[in-house]
Order: sequence, then C-alpha cells, then structure tokens
Amino acid sequence: MKPKSYSYRQIVKSKRRGLMKKVLAFLVPLLVLLLAACSSGAESSQDSEAGYSESTGDKAVSNTDNTVVRNGATEENKATEETKNKNPLFQTERKIIYNADLELTVEKLDETKEKIESLTSEHGGYIVQSSYFTDENKIQHGSVTVRVPSNKFKSFLAFASDLSKGNPRQSINGQDVTEEYVDLESRLKAKEAVRERLESFLKNAEKTEDLLAISDDLGQVQEEIEQLQGRITYLKNQSDYATVSISIIEKNVNVPGFQNGEELNTWQETKKLFMMTVNGIVAFFSKAFVFLVGLSPVFVPLVIILGILFYFRKKRKTAEQ
Repeated sequence: MKPKSYSYRQIVKSKRRGLMKKVLAFLVPLLVLLLAACSSGAESSQDSEAGYSESTGDKAVSNTDNTVVRNGATEENKATEETKNKNPLFQTERKIIYNADLELTVEKLDETKEKIESLTSEHGGYIVQSSYFTDENKIQHGSVTVRVPSNKFKSFLAFASDLSKGNPRQSINGQDVTEEYVDLESRLKAKEAVRERLESFLKNAEKTEDLLAISDDLGQVQEEIEQLQGRITYLKNQSDYATVSISIIEKNVNVPGFQNGEELNTWQETKKLFMMTVNGIVAFFSKAFVFLVGLSPVFVPLVIILGILFYFRKKRKTAEQ
C-alpha cells in the first residue's frame, strides 16, 4: 500500500494542533498549582520559562509563510554560535587591512620607478596604478600604488624607504576586520543550512501555492548567501594584500659645465657691445642738438642779455682803476 504524502500546509497544521494540545495540557496544572499556592519560587521560575517557550512556539507556527523563516532564524543563531566557538580564525589568525602612504625624494625618477617595479615583483605583489608628470618648474613627479602580500608588507616598506635620498615620510594604518569576517562566515553557514531545509521542503511540496511560497523564501535566502560570499571575498582580498601608495619627487642640482669658445660667442658679443656704445653716443648728441635748437628762442635772448651785462660790468671796473 502506497504511503500517504502530506503537503507543506498540512505539516504546518499538524504541528499547530500538537502545540495547542501541549499548551492546554500545561495551563490546567498551572492553574491548579496557583490556586493551591503550594508551588516553590524555583518551580514558578521554571514554569514561567516553559510558558514563554511554548507561547513562542505557538507564534512561530501561527502563519504558514513565516514558519520556515522563523525556524531558519533559530537554526541560524545556533549555527552562528557554534561556528564562532569552533572557527580557528576567531581564536588565532587575525584579519587586518593594512594601508600605507610613502613619500620619497630621489635624484633620478626613472631609476626609482624601475626599482619599485622590481621590488613589487620580488615581494609577490602587483602594481595597481602609476602616473608621472613634469611641473612648470621642470621638476618630475610620480605616483605609484602597489599591493603586496600582508606577510611581506613591512619588508617591502623598508626596502622602498631606502630609495629616498633624504628622510622619507610615511604613515601606516590598519583596520582589524577579524570579528566581521568570522561573523560573516557564521551567517553564511547558517544561511546554507536554511537553504538546504527549504530545498527539502520544495521537493515534498505538492500544491502550487506551497511551491511559490517556498520558492520565494529560497530565492531570498540565495540572494543573502551571494551577498555574504561577496563581502567575505572582499575582506579576504583586502586583508591578504596590503596597499602602499608611493609619491615620488625628483630633486637634483644641475651643475653647469665649462663653455667653449663657440658657446661663449666672444666676437659676436664684442661687436654687439661696440654698436651699442656708438648708438648711445649718437643718440646723446642727437638729443642734445634737438634740445638746443628747440629751446633757442629762450636761450638766444638770454645769452644777449647776459653778454651786455658782462660788458658793462667789465667796463666799469676798468674806469674805476
């Protein structure tokens, strides 16, 4: 004889009836004990906790669509605590995101660029971004962002700092994300357990409305699982590799070399100075001639008057003698 199969809603209704019977069986003795006033303080505390548990269970099955979600939430909380207690990452290994800023002063920017690329490759890292430019004062600048494994982060920073021709400026900061990482893993494990249970319900469901309700819950849980996996992957990548932003400025003293005769242009400079002197003299006499001729209406009468005065003065001195 073929065993009778039950639908998703029939299973829920059956659980509801069983819980109602348990509640009634609990309430009758409780009323008798309260009327008799013979229960102790410890027994009353235990009865109260049991009553809360039973009433919570009754609420959990009061709605068909929320049954799986509430049960799943309970399983998720349990799985989260178990994972935190058993996960070795929570006890030993730390997940720390390191970021560093480094400023270097160098004599030759091109050589420093090649050395940084070589250092990055030797430490198992990779270059994220690089840019170089020359400002209006013909000073070269550079910017490089690299990512190196966290276990080689300090070694890389020490070698890179040695490239500076002065005291390099650096700042380091770290963000501990261990707690968040462990919590995400716990939630992921719990969500995967809920997904497995929903999938088992989906296989046993016969009615279309049951299939649709379970499929909606399954789709929501799957979306949450993908979000958790994406965040876990991001934190793992950020903590496994440290980010170093390097600023480079080229500062060197250009010493001029000895100039030969061709560079000095001695003969050309001599001719230039001679012509400038001649032109200056010609310009002086030209300005003087213009000045005298232009002011002659004033100078001529003044000279005549001064000449007459000088003549009479000289004549008077002669007569007195």
